[in-house]
Amino acid sequence: MVVQVVDAWINAPLSNAEVSLPAHGWNTLTSAAGIAVLERPRPGEILLITHPGYLPLARVYAGEATLVVALRPQRISGRVIDANDGRPLPRAWVHVNDQWTRTDDRGSFSLPVEGEGGHLLVRAPGYARGRWSLGPSTSPPPWDAVFPLPEEANRTWLRPMVCAYPPCIEIALAPYPVRAFYIPLALLSRPDYIRHLLDMAAESPVINGVVIDVKGDTGKLAWESADPTAIAVKAYHNGQKWVSLGEFLSMSRKRGLYVIARMVIFKDAQLAAGKPDWAIQREDGTPWTDRKGTPWVDPFRREVWAYHIALAREVAALGVDEIQLDYVRFPSDGDLGAIQYDRENTLEARTTAIREFVSQFVASVRPLGVFIAADVFGLTVWVVPESDMLIGQRVMDIGPLVDYLSPMVYPSTFIPGNLGLDDPQAYPYEVVRRSTEQAISRLPSGVRVRPWLQAYGYSLAEMLIQRHAANDGGAAGWMFWNAGGVYDPHLFGSLPDLETLQKQIAEGRAAP
Repeated sequence: MVVQVVDAWINAPLSNAEVSLPAHGWNTLTSAAGIAVLERPRPGEILLITHPGYLPLARVYAGEATLVVALRPQRISGRVIDANDGRPLPRAWVHVNDQWTRTDDRGSFSLPVEGEGGHLLVRAPGYARGRWSLGPSTSPPPWDAVFPLPEEANRTWLRPMVCAYPPCIEIALAPYPVRAFYIPLALLSRPDYIRHLLDMAAESPVINGVVIDVKGDTGKLAWESADPTAIAVKAYHNGQKWVSLGEFLSMSRKRGLYVIARMVIFKDAQLAAGKPDWAIQREDGTPWTDRKGTPWVDPFRREVWAYHIALAREVAALGVDEIQLDYVRFPSDGDLGAIQYDRENTLEARTTAIREFVSQFVASVRPLGVFIAADVFGLTVWVVPESDMLIGQRVMDIGPLVDYLSPMVYPSTFIPGNLGLDDPQAYPYEVVRRSTEQAISRLPSGVRVRPWLQAYGYSLAEMLIQRHAANDGGAAGWMFWNAGGVYDPHLFGSLPDLETLQKQIAEGRAAP
């Protein structure tokens, strides 16, 4: 009789599996094709099939001429590569059912597995997700409804690979730079305008994502949270005719858009009002406010950390692709000298608080299948790495923890002398490109830079040239910011060449 031994998860032949008849003390090893030939076994005899790294299997021979046996692996290993050029992808996430791990610097991974099969999700910043069902399971992966595949995912693939300890698989992910624009929370009160923005995104030849406030600049939420603190402080906006976050996600999915959920963290008037003990305070115990009169919550307080982690877990469960942290820092303006913290406000204390918060946030939320991003001031990539600019925000602390770093490289926020330019606002291409390159140089491999670009106070040519700058600087996509969510559709159309835009900008400035 002929026995073929295969892997139960990837259905690949298993060489060097031992096939034995214990009653006779007879055994042999399978060939490279997973095949072993047995001489005249008798019906009713026990066949034992074993292989290192697999659960042994005993079968009663029933007289079959050919028998296919699937062994269940105890681990699955492999590597993740770029589908375009075959480069290994370090720090990629590999999920098998409830288990997960990250690839090493060579793109390699190994995970324990249980059962006869399962679902595999592989994701890396800047790439389309790959999802497969392994083994005999015919049920769809649990992520199908949450993470629809973009068109680029058609170029992802999985195949068995030869290795010392099978089963091993090679997984290729297709690059997928996300290009998006910002939609503020308040616009959810205007359903028609939301549809207009999403249609504009879907009709654009370049836009494939949107950034939506799920927790806005005042601390209001875009969904009705079940968190006790959110309920107590009345964080939900409670607008009767607003587009719900669930509806927004559904509308975005139908248009094939990647959804980034922006969460404003420590600038939070709603939480400060409802939990005054958690607010940043003055020496007399009254709430401190920034230059615009907005209260903040204390970045040192772990109750504040726990609140935001709980909210983010709810948002992840709703099905966003990415959660983006903004205002993950101490205040930068207002009467900072009037602030009274319950501990000494030193560089070490500030940076430790921000680093530990982001670390705990990422550890709790990222395993739910979402990417994590952080917004930082554009200048953070230029100051000496150890400087926190008195706000606790350093690339060296935050960058290695997240999937995407998004420096806000708005040229209008740089002052004369920054980057060696007499008027940085007059040099949008130089500011964005050089800042993107600088950010990339400060990050470990596997962390992507997706900058915020300026969609206000500029001509169309000045806005468009920032797209060139981000691309030329090596960004993994880009995002345009306009606080009111007002955009010229031409900003998201075909991109004129760099020389043409430079000429238009020069002519516009020369006009009376």
